[in-house]
Amino acid sequence: GACLAGVELPLRLGTEASRLFVNGKAAKAECASHANVERVRVESPSGAAVELAFEAAVELWTDVVATSVRDVAGYRRAEQGLVLMPVVRVEPGSDAELALRLSLHPAAGIVETGDGGASDSTEETEA
Repeated sequence: GACLAGVELPLRLGTEASRLFVNGKAAKAECASHANVERVRVESPSGAAVELAFEAAVELWTDVVATSVRDVAGYRRAEQGLVLMPVVRVEPGSDAELALRLSLHPAAGIVETGDGGASDSTEETEA
């Protein structure tokens, strides 16, 4: 029979829960399987985003990475990121290919410095 093969892509954008969009439609960030996915976008509340575009449609498995945190109010669940896993089916005696394009979009107010770093564009500069 066929075999499923996938690549696990853990993502963390900031410290708050991220929003997930599959093929341009909002999806719950939870343990789920999405069929015929051509593109996916993960956005943080700050506006930072990661986009994946697949050369051929894939099945996409998603799950939340979370932990329990104890504070003065007791235990609470804290989201730490998302895991995206594009999956392809490999038939016996054949090959499968998984090709994707990844795009990063910084949050508003963050400017690339040209040296591989970034700075907050709201910082004051000396004259």
